[in-house]
Amino acid sequence: MSKLRWDPYLLHQNAEFLAFWERHLSTRERRVAILAGLGFDARACIASERILQAGGGGPRDLWLVCYENGQADASDLMPLVKKNDDTFAGLFKDRGTIERLPMSMRGETGRLASGPSTQKLMRSKEELSNYDDVVIDISAMPRMIAMTTISFFIDKFDTRRKSGQPVPNLHVAVAESVEMDVDVAEESIQEEVVNVPGFTGRISAESIDNPKVWLPVLGEGQRLRLQRIFEKLGPNEICPVVPFPSRNPRRGDRLIEEYRQLLFDEYRVDPRNIVYASEFNPFEAYRQIFGTLDRYRLALGELGSCRAVISPLSSKLLSVGALLAAYDLSKQRSGQFHVGMHYVEAGSYRPPAVIKNVECDLSGLWIVGEWEE
Repeated sequence: MSKLRWDPYLLHQNAEFLAFWERHLSTRERRVAILAGLGFDARACIASERILQAGGGGPRDLWLVCYENGQADASDLMPLVKKNDDTFAGLFKDRGTIERLPMSMRGETGRLASGPSTQKLMRSKEELSNYDDVVIDISAMPRMIAMTTISFFIDKFDTRRKSGQPVPNLHVAVAESVEMDVDVAEESIQEEVVNVPGFTGRISAESIDNPKVWLPVLGEGQRLRLQRIFEKLGPNEICPVVPFPSRNPRRGDRLIEEYRQLLFDEYRVDPRNIVYASEFNPFEAYRQIFGTLDRYRLALGELGSCRAVISPLSSKLLSVGALLAAYDLSKQRSGQFHVGMHYVEAGSYRPPAVIKNVECDLSGLWIVGEWEE
């Protein structure tokens, strides 16, 4: 069995999030960069507010990804975007600089190309390597931008460290609520199935005919995405990942009920293939997904192993856990075991309904840096 890279791990949530940053920033003066998304999500500024509240010496700079997906009625969402923009401006006034990073999510053909566009943008930001701590706040980032940004910087900092260069600490922050995620209504999704850059799983390679194993991480209202990804992959084995434990103890049961016909009647999924992953702890989800794929790798070794694909269709915390599993396995078994991350992007959104008194969990993951030494 392969060894887990993030074991032990560092995770701090809710009250411990602020306590961690107070301890961390009190040890010495630190230059901190927060890389966040300027979107309409009401949770966009929560992590930045807590980190600034923690005090400590040194500049606190904001790198704000201003993404544009070309949605025709985007003006309906602009009041919410402006509210977050004004909040960021107030938070970082007299604490550091705000640099805006404009990004079009569409390529030259007019089709969504969030992954390649994000990679291109991040390659131009070498200055982020000069900080002591880099925080990627994915609370208001679309899924493809978030996954691409995290994987880009893990790989970038790993490469720098192998060459003997110092690297900043890399953190991931996310303010999350399942209820609010469901409320952020997608009016349409794209036809095309895309992959996080660097994670193709070699699904389209005609010279490879070993089995395909698919792990869709289930979330509410994802039936159309499941169908489109299934049609693209044609998997030989399906292992649905169900969030458990979760804030709502019945959530896993309800998801199984929602997709019962699709998974068990149409796709003939063996109920024993269900993988349970913690909704609260992305590192536990990472452990479960990593272990599942590693067992398939070993069991199918005589067939030349297998090609694996993960589809992050649930919460962002679970998506981060899935990404860490894909990254770790791909690096440990480079050239031997191929892991993909395939997804269908949203085409447009409508303004979310107002949900009052919804509890939001704030999580911080320390991914790369001093703790590994």
